[in-house]
Amino acid sequence: MRHISATIIVLLISASAIFAQDRQHSLTVDVRDAQSRPVKRACVTVIPRSGDIIFGQTDAHGRFKVKNLEEGAYRVVVKSSGFSMQKRNVEIGAEVNHLTFTLQERSDWPVARGEQR
Repeated sequence: MRHISATIIVLLISASAIFAQDRQHSLTVDVRDAQSRPVKRACVTVIPRSGDIIFGQTDAHGRFKVKNLEEGAYRVVVKSSGFSMQKRNVEIGAEVNHLTFTLQERSDWPVARGEQR
């Protein structure tokens, strides 16, 4: 009888782990400028309703990817020097797994000679 009970408990734990893995999502954030060029090293912040805040930077292609997100509501904030900050509230789940931000240059930001963004 103990053997059957132990087997049932192991099966329930395994089923819970498999179900929890199915609920994990990823989010890819693409950051572009007004000319659709990638914005490198843009700061991306992913803020859940509860839990840990995730910080990162876009790569050379203007992309940042977060894995193992729980389904639910998040705020995504993107900022980069010389551009206006943008933020969006999103529901991560079966429908949302990719966001594209198009940043607008700030007119009050000084640009050094020869600098390209």
